[in-house]
Amino acid sequence: MIEALQSIALGARSESREFMVSVAAKIKRKFGADTHLCCNSKEEQKYYFKHRDQSAFASINVGSLLIERAFDADVEADDVLAAAAKYERKNARRMLI
Repeated sequence: MIEALQSIALGARSESREFMVSVAAKIKRKFGADTHLCCNSKEEQKYYFKHRDQSAFASINVGSLLIERAFDADVEADDVLAAAAKYERKNARRMLI
């Protein structure tokens, strides 16, 4: 397998839920890659969790919840930047779609 296709991040759009499930399933079948989904709301996350077996998502996260933490009053700017750098290193080999 091409190394870059071992892990793929997908950004979900509300109007294309069925499409995203189909794309993730096809990626898993064709490349054996882990597909990580970032959706827009907890409601969408619930939908995708219901279809997780069908789509083979490795993870399903709500993007706004990931970002909100950066604005918490008890978080230092240096900590946010360190966490962002760690995330970038972790995801450096992912294809973002």
